Amino acid sequence: TIWFADTNNSKIVKVEAWGFSLGAVIALDNVTDITVRNSIVRDSYSNINTYGGQGRPQLTGRTIDDSTNDFSEDVTIVGNTFRNLRFGPAAFAAYGYETDGITVVANNAAQPGGNPNDRAQRVHIIGNVFDTVGEGVDFFGGNGLIKQNVTRNTYLFGIKLIHGARNTTVKDNIVTAAGMASITVHGSDMPNVITGGNLIWDNQISEVGRLSAFCGPGVLAAYRVHATCPITPAAMAFWVGDGDSTSSELEPKLTMFFGNTVTASIADVRMQYLIRASGNVNNSLFFA
Repeated sequence: TIWFADTNNSKIVKVEAWGFSLGAVIALDNVTDITVRNSIVRDSYSNINTYGGQGRPQLTGRTIDDSTNDFSEDVTIVGNTFRNLRFGPAAFAAYGYETDGITVVANNAAQPGGNPNDRAQRVHIIGNVFDTVGEGVDFFGGNGLIKQNVTRNTYLFGIKLIHGARNTTVKDNIVTAAGMASITVHGSDMPNVITGGNLIWDNQISEVGRLSAFCGPGVLAAYRVHATCPITPAAMAFWVGDGDSTSSELEPKLTMFFGNTVTASIADVRMQYLIRASGNVNNSLFFA
């Protein structure tokens, strides 16, 4: 792992890493003015089915603030590739598909008595490629920008805003073949942590629900988590609110979707919804 902690005004450029099993390949904790540019994280794999650590085992290309209760500011992740971060069938059966391209965490905001505003600020994720991962971007930050990225073949979500992500723009991304939802904005089960003020704008969505990178005889047995590809409709282009909370205070608020394009075909047999708003979602706007 490459780990930058309590670091300022630094760059990671043209690093290529592969062959990892679990954890973060590049980790940034409590950093300021950091750029990660033109790097590649690829071809990493776990099939673990017993795990002694806390929570669930995870394989992630890049984490921000996963190992600190402080928070980072002014981080730019631009022009990178995250490819083939896979779980095998035993790991999938035990834990689900726990691989991400980029995860931006907010640990202090999630602590009892923590400040919900203590989360990574001004993280810009621009012009990256995510291909064959569990999720492309898993984002808890504030005042962020997720722009001009390409995600394809994500088992769950192309782009996810959750656990208090706020005032963030998701714009001009191309999201193809997301197994659960192309772009999702979720609430939180953490007290006083409200996801809100996010803008989802001018994104291009296609092949909703397709899982062909993870299932069927065309996928190597080590990577095949379904013997045959599921066909039951269960996926959606946009999902707001996870529906797990009974309190409207914890579901996302003030989400605006504008100018997005969804292309569908008869091959998209798992696409159940164009837009799903569930749970106690309030004050969201979908138009144009």
